[in-house]
Parts: sequence; structure tokens; C-alpha cells
Amino acid sequence: TWVTDKAKAGLVQWGKKKGQYAHKVKETATSTNHTVVITGLAQNTTYHYKVLTGTAKSADAKFTTANFSDGPFTFANMGDNRGHSPDEDSVNVTPSFQNVLNAAVAKNPAFTVHVGDIFIGHSNLATTQKMYNVFKAAIQPLIAASSAPYPFTISPGNHEMRPACTGTRAAGEEACTADFDPFALFNQEFPSQPQNGPSGYVGTAFSFDYGNSHFASIDACRFDANATTEDSDLYDLHDAVINWLDADLAAAQQAHVRHIFVFGHPEAWAPDGIRWSAGSSGTQADLYAVANKVAVGSSGTILASQDGVTWSPQVSGTSATLRGVAWGLNNGVAVGDSGTILACATSGSTWTPCTSGTANNLNAVFSNGVMFVAVGSAGTILTSTNGTTWTAANSGTTQDLYGVTQGSYIGQGTSVHHQTFLAVGAGGTLLTSQNASTWTAQTSGTTKDLHAVAGGTSYGLPILMAVGSAGTILTSPDSVTWQAQASGVATGLNSVVCTHIFIALGDGGTVLTSEDGAEWVRQTSGTTSNLLGVEHWDPDELQASEYFSVGAGGSIILCPEWLGVSSLGNYTSQRDKLWQVLKAHQVDAYLCGHVHIFDDSFTVDGVVQWLDGNSGSTGVGNGRWTLWSINGDAATATLLDESGNVTYTRVIQSSQP
Repeated sequence: TWVTDKAKAGLVQWGKKKGQYAHKVKETATSTNHTVVITGLAQNTTYHYKVLTGTAKSADAKFTTANFSDGPFTFANMGDNRGHSPDEDSVNVTPSFQNVLNAAVAKNPAFTVHVGDIFIGHSNLATTQKMYNVFKAAIQPLIAASSAPYPFTISPGNHEMRPACTGTRAAGEEACTADFDPFALFNQEFPSQPQNGPSGYVGTAFSFDYGNSHFASIDACRFDANATTEDSDLYDLHDAVINWLDADLAAAQQAHVRHIFVFGHPEAWAPDGIRWSAGSSGTQADLYAVANKVAVGSSGTILASQDGVTWSPQVSGTSATLRGVAWGLNNGVAVGDSGTILACATSGSTWTPCTSGTANNLNAVFSNGVMFVAVGSAGTILTSTNGTTWTAANSGTTQDLYGVTQGSYIGQGTSVHHQTFLAVGAGGTLLTSQNASTWTAQTSGTTKDLHAVAGGTSYGLPILMAVGSAGTILTSPDSVTWQAQASGVATGLNSVVCTHIFIALGDGGTVLTSEDGAEWVRQTSGTTSNLLGVEHWDPDELQASEYFSVGAGGSIILCPEWLGVSSLGNYTSQRDKLWQVLKAHQVDAYLCGHVHIFDDSFTVDGVVQWLDGNSGSTGVGNGRWTLWSINGDAATATLLDESGNVTYTRVIQSSQP
């Protein structure tokens, strides 16, 4: 395009060499605003041209075309299809993965990227080769349907890379069977993967281009003599791989690709309960509980937040200490000292006092969306179906009650899941109820005060958990039989949350995490304040989990710490290094796995974490996979279940320069 001061027809001459213009295109009409479209250009080619209008002409100029085609295409992303045992994986892939494969073939993707854990691993050479054969046979329909140079690539997971038969293994790694090297075997079984990775990782770390996009695989699961550091969050992502990725993505940007995707097995965000960062509540009041991003505390304090970072004080209309808060489908309830109950029909801004019928302190409240249950001193239990009208229930105890919830358990001799209300309190008091009106005392096996109770899952099975003073942790599979677990701490534990991981918080900034409820690890919370309440929040229906914990003196800590947002001038882990590279090169998404698929019982159905609007991560597993549709600057991520049904969609625009 160009502009002239007189209306004439314009002409463009162009060719591959300066002064040698083999082609020309002339406008069909006269104008002062000129536009000429040139077609038939080759990719990644420099052209010279001149512009002519009447007798005026420009000097020689040049441009270089992009090295890609901008036509639309789709690709599939899947992972974590391992079964329960080598015996299973050496016979068939899981039904879930077979369904995923069938659904993916029907979508006709140009190619597929797999993010590892293709089988359970940990076996001898003969069985491992059988597992490879089963997997390779299963993916053949996807390979056959593709016309791409690399129809199916794999970023290896920890299961096919273990046991590490040479060099260093992770702490606690089981003994090596030593009859094969997993890295060498992987490359032997998949010799057609791109071979442009860094030395020591050729075949497992690599990159390739397709259409207008660049794809890079990292190898974060090689436990061998190449290990330079042990980063338990991200396995062993070595500097050699990170440095190669940095240079590889820089070269892709220089080639002006429109989209960049990086894929690897481990997630790029911090696992739940591991990374905590301080928030600012803006108050010195003790905060006792938090729910739906509303925190309550001493002297009638109520704070509300949209993101867990910025908190705004709300008018409660009371000076009583508020010790519990819960939300139903359309309203919230806060409870506190001297029988105080406040109801809220909005997001936490307008609170109305309610008649509780008791002067006893109310210490906690729970809602299952149908009913509110509040508990307090001297065995007080109140129930409500609307949050405003309350009825006293017979608890059968005069002990102070501190926590209440509803959880699942499996009936004895059956596989049927049942629901039960639970209340805990002083002296090891533990009550259960099917309807919240009639309560039964259970034997907890402890005389310690129990401060909180929650229900969750452990390896797909329901589990109930109570925590209390002196580091007390109890678990139960059936609500009747309770077992003490070693917490490793003697400090009081005041709150607990159970999702797909268990997090217990308590005095002195104590934070404990566990994958099964039995083995606990203490984490660094960054505070010494007593932590009194915790909330698990999903900012998006499939976004990575976030937690808020509130406590004494207005303390608030958040988890996870969003990587890529905070300053990473001083790297603290290999994970931080990776995220710095992803952000620096404006990667569209980091595609990961490690969210298990094998029995459809895990609560993690796949996660999507987005940072700064466009850049983010997607995780696949548990019967979930993603189909990416690329069309010019737009990239559409669609999360699908094993039948190919859409469960989540997001469109992002290219951020590439």
C-alpha cells in the first residue's frame, strides 16, 4: 500500500533478486490510495520490489515471507493413560484411554502430542517391551490418520523413565532392575521422534514446526547421571534442557511463528499446599474462618475479596466475634459468639442478624447447598434450610463443638457411598448424623480437642478426617472406625481441607500436606501466625486449585503462588527457571500431564491454568484430553472427556511479536 498526490494506476514489480523483477501487478483503477495484492509467494523467501505510479518510481526494497503456512489445523493433546499394574498394561490399554483414542480419531487431528506416563512401568525388560507394544498398537489409528511429518510425539513421563538404571535416583526410589536403561529403551521404541534436542536428551527433548506454530518437548523425568539438582516439584528438569529450550524458543520467535506450545510430563504450577505466599487483609483482627472468599473474625470483622489478594471490609452490624462462615446455593451465613447469626443474600456485602435461639457461642457452620448446620459450646447444634430460620438439634453431648461438615464413606461390605454429617469438639468428641437432627457419639480414640473435620478422597476412595490439639490427626473410612495418624508436629491443628490432597493448618504457621491422609509432610508457610481457617477455591471450573488460609492478627496466606507473576530474579527451583522461559517467549500454553487417567476415580479431571490472559497451562488425564484448533492468530483450547464431549473451551490470541 502507498499514497500519491495524484490519482493514477499503480504498479508493483517484484522478483527474487535486486533489479531483476520477473513479475508485475498493476492496479485496474486510478487512485491516490494504492493497494496491490501479490500472490504466489514462497515460504521463507526474500523478495525485491519497486513501486511505480505514472513516471514516479521507488528505490528497490525487499521483504521476507514467513516460513510457515497460516492455514487452519488441529492437534490433539493427551497423556497419563497408565493402568494399575504391568500385568494389565502388557495386555491392553485402559478402557478410558481406548475411548480417548477413538474420540480423538473422530476429530481428525493433524497430529498428537502425548505428555507421558504411557504405562505403569517398574518392570523387567520383557514385560516393559510388551507394554510398549500394546501402547504402540493402540495409537496406530491416530498415526495412520495423520499426514504430518511427526504424527505422534511423546514427552516421556516418570513411569517410562523409571527405574533409573544408571547414575543417581531420586530419594526413596525403589531398587533398579538393571536389565535395561529406560532412556535407551524409550529411544529404541520411538526412533522417529525429532532428533534436534540437547546432548544427552536427543529423542526425548525436541522441537518441530507445523503450520504457523512451533512445538517443543522437554524431558523432565530422566533420573540418571545427568541430574544436576533434585527439584521434587518438577522432578529433574536439568539446566541443559532449560537452556536448550530458551534458545529453541528464541529461534522460533525470530522466525515469526504465531503460536508456541511447550509440552512435558510434570505440571508447571506448584502442587497444592506446597507454595504459600503472604496476602494482605488490611486488618489486625483475628480471622477465624473463610468461605467463598469471605473471611470473618473478631469484633464482627467481615472481609470480602474477588481474588484472594485484595480484601475489603464489610459492614457486619455486630461487635461479636464471628467464628464461622458458610455459603449455600444463594446465600451465606456467619456465626459467632453469644449465638450470633448473620445472613447474607449477596457476595458478602449486606448482612442481616437472625434469631438463633441460643446465647451459646457458635464456633463453626457448614452448608451442603440444601441445609446449614451450626455447632457451638455446650453441645449446641442448630440447623436451617434457608439460613435465617434456625432449629435446635439434640447433639447428646454437653461438650463444646468446634467443627462440622458432611462427608462420604463406603458402607461396610458394600461399595455404596453414603453421606454423613460429622461434628467434632472438646475431649475427642466426635458425632455423626444422617439428617443433622439426631446425632450419635462415635469413639474417636483420643481425649485431645478436635478443632476441624473434613471429607475427601484417598486414591479414589472416600475418607473422613479430623484434626485437633497437639498435632492430632484422625482418619476414618466409614465414620465409625477412627485411626490416629502421625502428623510429625505437636502444635495445634485448627483447620483441614481435603480435595485430591490433604492440607492441615495450625498454630505457629503450621502447614502439613498428605497424599493419602497417613503420611504427612510439613511445608513452609512463610508465617508464624496461628492459622485458623482454610478454603479451597476453584477460580475457574477447571483452573488449578487455590487455597486461602486466615489466622491470628489478620494473617492471610495463599496457595499456589502464581509462577510468572512474582519476581524470579533469584531462582528458587527448576520450576521457576522453566516458567521464566515460558513467559519470556510468550508461550501460548504449557501442555502437561501427571493427572492420572487409569481408573477414572481421581478428582482431578484435568486442569487449565491461565496467567496474564493468554499464557497458561493445560493438564490432561483421568479420561480428559484437549483438542487445539489453530486458525491464524487464534488458538482454541477445547477440553474433552473420554467420549469426546466438550467440557471446557477457551480462545486465546497470539502474543508473538
